[in-house]
Amino acid sequence: MRQRLLPGSEAEETAATAPRRRGLDEISRLGPLYGTLNQLAPLARLAALLAWAFGREVALLSPVMASVAAGVAQGPLKKAAGALINLAPDEVAAAPHQKRLLVTQALRLALFVALCVLSYSFTNAATLGLDASASPTHELGVGLAAGLAAAALGYAVPRALGVRRHGESLAMEPSNDNKADLALATDDELVRTMAAAPKALYTLLKACALGLDAAADTVLFLRFLAPEVVFYTHGHFAPGRPTNHYEANVELYTGALGPPELGGLALAALCYGSQHLRWRGEWILATAFAAALAAAARAYGGSLLAPLAGAVAFAVVRHLYRDHDVRRFHKSG
Repeated sequence: MRQRLLPGSEAEETAATAPRRRGLDEISRLGPLYGTLNQLAPLARLAALLAWAFGREVALLSPVMASVAAGVAQGPLKKAAGALINLAPDEVAAAPHQKRLLVTQALRLALFVALCVLSYSFTNAATLGLDASASPTHELGVGLAAGLAAAALGYAVPRALGVRRHGESLAMEPSNDNKADLALATDDELVRTMAAAPKALYTLLKACALGLDAAADTVLFLRFLAPEVVFYTHGHFAPGRPTNHYEANVELYTGALGPPELGGLALAALCYGSQHLRWRGEWILATAFAAALAAAARAYGGSLLAPLAGAVAFAVVRHLYRDHDVRRFHKSG
């Protein structure tokens, strides 16, 4: 998921810069490397959306579209949650804003689950790579172990290298205007001051939504994007090579690794890793982790059980140990 940019920061849009395209604006805020990385996953989703809209790989991309729709609905759901709890526009107390956040997350998860159930009517286990498993328990165990190991590295490495201070915690900018503080508050900042029970419920809802998002991303990058690169690289030109997406997928995960296959897997891993910009260099760790998930898919004959389990475990644990405000990274970018 793309990183949230800081409203009100020194790099915030002014009237003069407002007409600039958002992608170029983010590059100017984050720098060429991280600004470009921040655009890769959205571009992959755009490619998937266009393919789905034109009737290509509808069954495969249905779960991905469910994730995209649930993300797009975040804003309207937030407004709906505010209306449900009668949140006043000028409310300055934290509790109502925290309640709206909790209701919003519940509504988003309910919508996400409903869309996933609906999407399954368009797809099946074979299309998603869930029927090729000879030892599902073993694959799930390998995936979970890989995800937990990557999450542990993601926790330890930045502290060992000093790119994030141990114990650094979220903190809103000091202000005498409570309303302004709440307007600038991230979800994490609101959650940290919740009572124990609402915080636990929110964490559970968020973890479930993150798990579904991670599963959709795994399908997007490993089952759609990588085979798509293989297909368009040599599917049209070389005799005997893949002539459709399904054949490209089989070639990718069961055939020899040539330049097209390596290029497809590398791009898929980089797009996955590019979503992880919490600390400088995290994208390298996440890209290496995605490459390991792709290797697991090849090792298990194209089954996505291990990659799905690994990606979900990594996403959930990574969220649980987040203990700092990622906006500081962007301010100093």
